[in-house]
Amino acid sequence: MAALVWMYRPTLGMAQVRDILMDSVVRSEALQGKVLAGGRINARKALEAASAVEPPHPPLHAPRAVAFKDVEPKIGIVGGVVNITAADDESDVDYYKVYWVSQAGFQLDAIGKVKATGARLLEVKVAGVAMPQFAAGLVAVAGNATGEMPAQIGGIAPSIAVVDFGAPEMGPKAAAWKGDIDLRSGIVAGALSITRAADERSITQYNIYWSNAHGSRGPLLGSIPAVGFMEPKCTGPACSLINATSSAGRHQYDRLDYQDGEEATILASGPGSIKVTRFDTEEYYDTLSVGNNELSGQPSVPLELDLPAGPVTLYWFSDDSVTATGWTFELVQTDTTADFWLPASAPLGRGLEVVPEFRGTELPEGLFVEVVDYNSSMPPSPGFAPAAVRFEDLDTAAGVIAGAAVILPSQVAAANGSVTYYQLDFADADGAVVSLGGRADANGSCPVVIPIATMPPPAGASKLIARAGNAFGLGAGQACADLLDADAIPPPNTSNVSRPNTSGRDERRLQAQAKSGDSSIAKAARPRHTSEPWLQQPHMGEKKEVIWPSGSAPFLSASAAPQSRILGAISVPGLDAHAAVEPEVRSAFEGALAAGLPHVAEGRVEVGRIS
Repeated sequence: MAALVWMYRPTLGMAQVRDILMDSVVRSEALQGKVLAGGRINARKALEAASAVEPPHPPLHAPRAVAFKDVEPKIGIVGGVVNITAADDESDVDYYKVYWVSQAGFQLDAIGKVKATGARLLEVKVAGVAMPQFAAGLVAVAGNATGEMPAQIGGIAPSIAVVDFGAPEMGPKAAAWKGDIDLRSGIVAGALSITRAADERSITQYNIYWSNAHGSRGPLLGSIPAVGFMEPKCTGPACSLINATSSAGRHQYDRLDYQDGEEATILASGPGSIKVTRFDTEEYYDTLSVGNNELSGQPSVPLELDLPAGPVTLYWFSDDSVTATGWTFELVQTDTTADFWLPASAPLGRGLEVVPEFRGTELPEGLFVEVVDYNSSMPPSPGFAPAAVRFEDLDTAAGVIAGAAVILPSQVAAANGSVTYYQLDFADADGAVVSLGGRADANGSCPVVIPIATMPPPAGASKLIARAGNAFGLGAGQACADLLDADAIPPPNTSNVSRPNTSGRDERRLQAQAKSGDSSIAKAARPRHTSEPWLQQPHMGEKKEVIWPSGSAPFLSASAAPQSRILGAISVPGLDAHAAVEPEVRSAFEGALAAGLPHVAEGRVEVGRIS
């Protein structure tokens, strides 16, 4: 009915149309308290009332300008003063109003209002307001008692883009100087490695300065861009029930014997991968969503999924009946660190300082790393540490190891000859040496092999570490490898043993399995859109299967339809397409549609195709 009134009087405002419809209601005792109007809307009365209503006359004179600068340091929250330059002619202006607008220029929420007083400059104060989703700027419009001018970009109303002011909420977790690889005195060169902040949403880049520490900062050397990295973070009522462990960019999650009604969301970032090693849930109803994929039932494991760069969401849900043994997976993030290369130059401070920045605003203090100038009369620089060490136990007996460790030299060490030998030692999980190993001479860029005779692993040893040395001693840099006993390495997990806990409701699980067919990946979720919803196009990847076609040719081709027919498509959420094929269902649908269309008699609506 509202559409009918608007077609008749398109200049009416929404409030006017609402009032017209409510005033046209024919009251009925039978409908009192059952519908909002308390009766039936009378179309004739509504159209007669619409013809007599004066349409709104919004101002023709817009404000001359609008200005705003965010001064709120919290990211995503804006604060400050919106300055409005009044219209030159305020004869039709009662007030000015400020709206958020999207990047595409669509009106969003109102932010404030101020009366037109005749003053040239007016202010709207904004105190700690969250920016709406998709908001990109502000528009100031003029209004009066009858209406407002449109709040949109490109019209006569002035607009301004809003830049969210903010300061980083955290800094890098760690920074390390990998060592000087230029052995000239007074010159340093090498790589600075940073471990990204746990959440980079408040960081746009990390700035690198020469520094003497304690706030004495020198010139800017360069920067490392942030990539939106985020360590996994769990939210939801079931998070406390999930066993989570983390180490060096690897995060393992385990939920054993889950219960009804669980829900948890894990937010993280890619690139990376997820390896599912155990999975057993109620088919179809209890799911673990990984990006656009949903896992359910008992898929074959191990199952690996690649994570693209950018935000990643994992969502766990169990319904109110039927449980199983749960799941285990490991999430590995591969972009946890970044390197900054310092070319050969004279040091302008005792070290380097890493300072996080958000759109031009830095934290007052950064993370300081000392830079040592190495020369040829010192032990090897950490920059000459071995590139890697590898070891495979060739003795399958339990509690015994044997084989050979292969040390791969770094290319820069091989080029300048500052390393004369390599030392191999046994170390504990923290890298502390617990037993000395062997030594072998360096051989340029060729791998160095150090045999390990048959022996039990030294007490407390879990790693092998390799270091570079010369006549002045061992260098501080090292490469390490896990020390694994071949007999203790578990076989690959190729099965998925389930211990169902169905509480006597196996029938539902069997029905779900028959319905889904494939028990690996239950279904693909529709891609999440980040663009403005009013700009989204239909999902092109969706294919509709024709369940039932009419035998009548005019319904299968729009070009073949006679001029007296109108073809259209209607989506009915929740309606099973296969059930709609039944003649009784189609007939009921056709009758309901005919009853809702003016000037369409019963029997003049026909379903042509169901998909």
